Amino acid sequence: MGISMVVSCAVKSSLALCLTAGLAQGAITFGPASTFAAAERPDGIASADFNGDGFMDLAVTTDTPDRVQIRLGNSTGGFGAASLFAMPSGSGPGAIASGDFDGDGDQDLAIVLKNSARVGIMSNNGSGFFVMGALNATGANPIAIVASDLDRDGDLDLVTADRDSSTLTVLRNNGAGVLSTSTIPAGDEPKGIDAADLNGDTFPDLVSSSSRDRTIRVAMSVGGTAFATPVAYPVGVQVRPEGIALADMNGDGRTDIVASASGSGLNQVLTLAQLAGGGFSAPVAVATGGLNPSAILAADFDLDGDKDVVVANQDSANLTILTTTGGALGAAALLASGVSPSNLAVARFNADGMVDLAVSNRDSNTVGVYLNGGTPPCRADVNFDGVVDLFDYLDFVAQFSAGTADFNADGITDFFDYLDFVSIFASGC
Repeated sequence: MGISMVVSCAVKSSLALCLTAGLAQGAITFGPASTFAAAERPDGIASADFNGDGFMDLAVTTDTPDRVQIRLGNSTGGFGAASLFAMPSGSGPGAIASGDFDGDGDQDLAIVLKNSARVGIMSNNGSGFFVMGALNATGANPIAIVASDLDRDGDLDLVTADRDSSTLTVLRNNGAGVLSTSTIPAGDEPKGIDAADLNGDTFPDLVSSSSRDRTIRVAMSVGGTAFATPVAYPVGVQVRPEGIALADMNGDGRTDIVASASGSGLNQVLTLAQLAGGGFSAPVAVATGGLNPSAILAADFDLDGDKDVVVANQDSANLTILTTTGGALGAAALLASGVSPSNLAVARFNADGMVDLAVSNRDSNTVGVYLNGGTPPCRADVNFDGVVDLFDYLDFVAQFSAGTADFNADGITDFFDYLDFVSIFASGC
């Protein structure tokens, strides 16, 4: 099916995407942006339900002063006043991963401390009040982090991309938030990291970008938190890869790689499709239309069953939305942001079932929240055949078993996704 795209950035950063996918035609509208102040130099951003009220909240790090702010969300996609939690002075808090790291059922925070080469675990008491725990050593200048149950023991582990030591640091969780570390070589200047089971053995594998080497590196799990020597996939001599996201981009059931990349006047999103026999294809590039693309996420913004892509363009004060149709990314549509958009988060912030977007704008000292104004299809119609029936339930269970059923878009496939699906399935839509 084709795609028709209408873009308007003149009215308070509004973006309209009109598309045809599957059996129905719909329209998605992001905007206008809702912004709030975030002290100086907001960087990391993550979304989760921190107080257990069923609404998605936001965590944002700033390095002037060094702290994390928590804003609790409501049913309309709005956010309350910030609660501020201090970080070690001069530590340079950056990227955030959320998850239950201490096994008490609450969403905690793992925050990279760039200047002190540490990861700090902030434990949540269940109400959105956080206390800093132990600091865990990483390589030099950790700038990206991902949470994943690497050893399949039920506890979330962590991996950081350490820019200045050319390593990935694997932090194994013992279930109580106590972490032990090991390292993986990552090439020159790793900047992005993501984790997913690439070969179907149930153990998450690691994919990272090596910016100066101009490669994307894949480290396959060999069980536990041990990994084989990474395999490097060149992206060409003109661009340097940065952000990494993993998703099935072409609907073949295999997890692919998407990466932001720039250099030599080029600004691109690269797709490396996973091949049937293992390994990945040469990158296919799509122009972002913005400058210096960095943070990247894949999410189903139109709920048509395909993963779309959003990327932050640090040097042009905008975001790029790339809609997937026919198994390929379409042309770029731009969404205005604040100055130097740094990191991204996606979640369902209001009650309409659509996936929304938040961005930290480092040099304008703001966070922008974009509600997805599209008309939502029936979320329980997992196979998009226009009917909610047993086949949708079976498809969801298969996705859940594979770890890809992030039904509530909080970045983690867990029992809350199952509960949300069952609730909507039982209501008939």
